[in-house]
Amino acid sequence: MERQLTAILAADIVGYSQLMGQDEAGTLEALLRFRAELFEPEVASGRGKVIKSMGDGWLVSFLSVAEAAACAFQVQDKLSNHATLKLRIGVHIGDVVFRNEDLFGDGVNVAARLQEFAESGTVTMSDAAFGSLDGALAPSFENVGWQEFKNISRPIQVWQRAAPLPAAVVTEGQSFSDERPVLFFQPVITSDDRIEILDLANALTGDIATCFSSVGWLNATTSVDSDLSEGAYRMTANLRARGSRLRFEVSMVTPDGEPMWSGKYDGDLEDAFDWQDETAQNVAADSIGQVLDREHLRLRSMDIENMSAEECVIASLMEFAILDEPSMASNLAYLAAAIDKRPDYADGYGNALANFVACTSMRLGSITDRYEVAFKLWVKAAKKLEDPTPMLTISLGLVDYRFNEDQQSLRRSIKQTLRRAPFSAEAVCYCGFGYMWMGDPEPALDCFRSGEKLMKFNPYAMPMLGGAAIASVMAGDDDAAIAYAKKGLETSDGYIALHTSLIAAYGHKGDLEVASRHIARLEELLPGDSISGRRAGSGYADTPGNRRFEEGMRLAGVPE
Repeated sequence: MERQLTAILAADIVGYSQLMGQDEAGTLEALLRFRAELFEPEVASGRGKVIKSMGDGWLVSFLSVAEAAACAFQVQDKLSNHATLKLRIGVHIGDVVFRNEDLFGDGVNVAARLQEFAESGTVTMSDAAFGSLDGALAPSFENVGWQEFKNISRPIQVWQRAAPLPAAVVTEGQSFSDERPVLFFQPVITSDDRIEILDLANALTGDIATCFSSVGWLNATTSVDSDLSEGAYRMTANLRARGSRLRFEVSMVTPDGEPMWSGKYDGDLEDAFDWQDETAQNVAADSIGQVLDREHLRLRSMDIENMSAEECVIASLMEFAILDEPSMASNLAYLAAAIDKRPDYADGYGNALANFVACTSMRLGSITDRYEVAFKLWVKAAKKLEDPTPMLTISLGLVDYRFNEDQQSLRRSIKQTLRRAPFSAEAVCYCGFGYMWMGDPEPALDCFRSGEKLMKFNPYAMPMLGGAAIASVMAGDDDAAIAYAKKGLETSDGYIALHTSLIAAYGHKGDLEVASRHIARLEELLPGDSISGRRAGSGYADTPGNRRFEEGMRLAGVPE
């Protein structure tokens, strides 16, 4: 018998027998679509393996708790608005025995009991599994205490993630209504019936869909129902295989049905896992880039007076990719217009407040002086909104910390934001900066790393790279800081955080020649900058990590 430590996910359709009794044909159709469009792609994307399928339930093994939890979150979030199907999910990690394509052992029993304990739409997890989560996923769970389960010899401490809000687009952290461009993506098809090829097609579907869902300005739909594609950018993909050779073919058309783009990606089955990751990211980057370029040109051709509030927010995100002074000024101009056009727009306020705070930390006084009066009015109006989005939640926490030094408020905001939107690049990025400003580089890095796979095409790639570089210096990993900052410099030479990180990292490494080049560039971007000026203006707490950062700048030759 082969025993091994495995993360187990147990899932069950709530009220399946009753649903079948009420509408057998409709329930079966909904279940088949759920499996094809959502469950099987998400499982394959997380390197999971369906060990047992009971019709209305599944037992899935994963290599890590993080992958099991991410799969559970994605499935529950995307199922939250389904008309009939609801799921209960339990996750545990423990010793199991694999035999004859089946799974046995105490780990399986505990996962099954956790699933039975879970409420509709929730994810329930044992303490053993919870301890394996990082700072980006762990805040989603609440401790619900020690529980006794049938046929389990010991009590289990249980953690539970609440059901997502039914009407919220929680995986994106944005709510752009119907103004966003729509991208319709059919699940990857293949004519090869080998199980490894079918699994790979599902995994590519799940990975690409996850990349799409993280992009706040894009309304991406994955479905086999082509009727949903009217008025949308449409993308189809086919995985072909001959022996071990792989070819992934993708094509896109415009909302008017005109050919827009096509691509081919070759690989080998022997290297399927790495090829899957790289290909999914490249396909998402290439396809989203095509949509982004087209939408950017459309919005650039419009006067801001003729844009809707939602279009202004989308345009502001497109200005966020460089993070130099002109792009930040343009970003806030669009957001100010969005708020003027729609004074109840939560994400207009959320982005405006967060980006104003970012400008204060970057010490862009020409911008903050211009919007100082408007900022105070935005804060007052935003606090009156009854249903803040994740982006607004983290933004208000950042405001309380930056201007009132209220760490408790910021920690609450981070927890609430990560609970509702753990895959939103925008919201998670600012959670990372919140941790970092308070002097907690490790959970900050968890947040920034969670978006690494998405950095090829997301407007928040630049702040994530800059934040990861700063946090790495604070955590003592100068080589990682240099790698993050250099990657950011490939896109923008005007983002101050990249240069300060390189100065501090090279200062600690004793490479003063390279550090001096970045000191010279920093002087061009921020004339007269000094260590005390950074301390007074950037908002970082006096912690060991920040003192290490300042010491690196001091060693490099930055004036006191």
